[in-house]
Amino acid sequence: MELRKDPITRSWVITGDDVGEPTPRSEACPFCGATADPTHVIANLPGVDGSAWSARSLVHPQALYHIEGEPARRGDGLYDCMGSVGAHEVLLENPRHDGHIWNARDIEVEQFLRLAALRIQDLKRDSRFKYVSIFKNHGEAAGQEFDHPTSQLTATIFVPRRVLYELRAGREYFVPDANTSRAKSAASSATFWRRRSIRACASSKIAETTWPSALMLRASRMRPGLCRAAMKLPLSAPVRRALAP
Repeated sequence: MELRKDPITRSWVITGDDVGEPTPRSEACPFCGATADPTHVIANLPGVDGSAWSARSLVHPQALYHIEGEPARRGDGLYDCMGSVGAHEVLLENPRHDGHIWNARDIEVEQFLRLAALRIQDLKRDSRFKYVSIFKNHGEAAGQEFDHPTSQLTATIFVPRRVLYELRAGREYFVPDANTSRAKSAASSATFWRRRSIRACASSKIAETTWPSALMLRASRMRPGLCRAAMKLPLSAPVRRALAP
C-alpha cells in the first residue's frame, strides 16, 4: 500500500491491494470484556464509577497508515509516490457497548474529549505528521465498521487538498490585498468600531455588556481572567446535542 499524488487535482490518494476484505461482524464485540485485545491499546483514561477505563485508544485492526517506516518519496512516471506512513487509531468513546456519546453523561463525554486531546498532543510531537483528523462514521451508509461506540483518528504526513484550499481562502479573507474593495470596506468598518469602543469605554463601564462583539478583543486584553473563565465552560452538553441523531 502506498500514497500516490494525482498530478491534476494534486490530491494524495492511498492505493494498493493489500487491504483485506472486511471480516463479517461477530456477536462478540472485539472491544468489550474478555474479547478485547490489550496488546493494541495505545492509551487509556481512568474509569469512572468503578470501571476499568472510561475512554481508550487502540490501533485500528486494518490500519491504512502505519507509524513504522519512512515515506521514501519518489517519482513514478506522472506520479509522486511515498509510503503510507501515519497513524490510524480507533477511539472507544465508552466502555459500555450502548454508551453512545449523545446518551453519555457529562463526565463520560469529558473523558472522551480528554483522550482525543491527549492523542493529538502526542502525535504532534512526531515531526513527520502534518495533519490530524478525528471523525465518526455512524450508520451503515456512512461506513460504520464497529457496533461499539467509536470514533477514529488519522494522522498523515500531508495536508489534504481541501483543507489547504480552506486555509488559503481564510488567509486571503483575513489578510486581503489592500487594493481590493473588500479590504477598504473592512478597514473602514474596523476604524468605526475601534472609535466607537474607545468612546464607549470612556463614557461608561457597562459598555462591555453593550457591545460585546466590538469590545471582545479589548476586554480580553484588559481582563485576561475572562478568557480563562470561558475556557472552563463545560463542553459535554453542546457536543452531545450536536451529535444526537
